[in-house]
Amino acid sequence: MFRPNIDTLAAHASATVTVRTQTLTIDCPPSQRSWRGLAPRLRKALGDEEPVRLICVDADDRQLTFDVTRVKTSRKPAWNSLLEETEDAPASVPDGAPWTVVSLLPTGVRAEIGGFAGDATPSTNLLATACDQLITNPNAVTASDLYCAAANVSYLEGNLINRFMLGQLDLGIGEHRKVGLVVEEAVDPAFERNVLNAINAMRTVAGIEVDPVVFTGSMQARSVFHAHGHASGEYDDLSALLDAMDVVYARGARAVGVVSSIDVPQPIREAYYRKEPIPN
Repeated sequence: MFRPNIDTLAAHASATVTVRTQTLTIDCPPSQRSWRGLAPRLRKALGDEEPVRLICVDADDRQLTFDVTRVKTSRKPAWNSLLEETEDAPASVPDGAPWTVVSLLPTGVRAEIGGFAGDATPSTNLLATACDQLITNPNAVTASDLYCAAANVSYLEGNLINRFMLGQLDLGIGEHRKVGLVVEEAVDPAFERNVLNAINAMRTVAGIEVDPVVFTGSMQARSVFHAHGHASGEYDDLSALLDAMDVVYARGARAVGVVSSIDVPQPIREAYYRKEPIPN
């Protein structure tokens, strides 16, 4: 096993970071349920904290209930908040620009297409034949080790799709990037060996420039299940992650991957192995 040059950070915080996950209910009539209607209501409810994860888990004619993970930090944000007022996107695009379509498929319970990993790939590929570039959400086309999306299909996680649709983010499809990697401290030697072998495989087979590789402190992530019946996640602290991101940025990488463990309660793990119906 070839061991690449890596950085190891001590598990201590360089800035104050507070993370908490909770249920948040706001008043919002159906006529106001666009992002422009929701954003000021969410900003008022969250105060000086920023949402990094926001999922609507219940709704009626008067209120919306969200599962929200909120962060408060002394760090200066790199981007504007998603809750800030955004100017309208331009009504036209430059001549010669690729015709881009964004396809968003709800995933999860009662979703006829997109409810399972990658099962929307055929319909996404069909839609992609009618445009130059199609952007979708991950679960639509990613199926664990199987990825069969068309060459002109790309996927983004929700935060980046939101910023793109709000005009806060430009996308460079297919541009080369040096990729940094942040790895949570190894729980056993086998974990570190597997990560390093995967890095070397991507460098050798795919020709991807992976640098730097930063081993950092525990990210303390765990899965939880809420009264609304959905799976969620909690973090005790994001300081170790953010410290590692500083190293990645300073070394010139403009894309980053994160490898971390997630603590799953043993009763939930056993129920999964018994094939009991639990949220994923």
